[in-house]
Amino acid sequence: MKVSVIIPAAGLGTRMASAPAGKAAKPAKPAASKQFLELDGVPVLVHTLRQFAKSSEVNEIIVALRQSEIEPFRARLAKDAPEVLKRN
Repeated sequence: MKVSVIIPAAGLGTRMASAPAGKAAKPAKPAASKQFLELDGVPVLVHTLRQFAKSSEVNEIIVALRQSEIEPFRARLAKDAPEVLKRN
């Protein structure tokens, strides 16, 4: 059986923004979409992809990104997790 993982990652993270402490102001816009926020120096999305890539049951991983993010993310993935790109 073929197993495909589809990861929706085209969101803007607008609900994640929070208002400055002690102010009832409009929430600040996040510096980056949450899927690109870093955890231990690596985007959260890369951590997610690594976990799925480890599974022998997953045949393909499809990441839905905004058009403008595809090439920059592909370059980042090649740097941080080439094993994800080179899966058979």
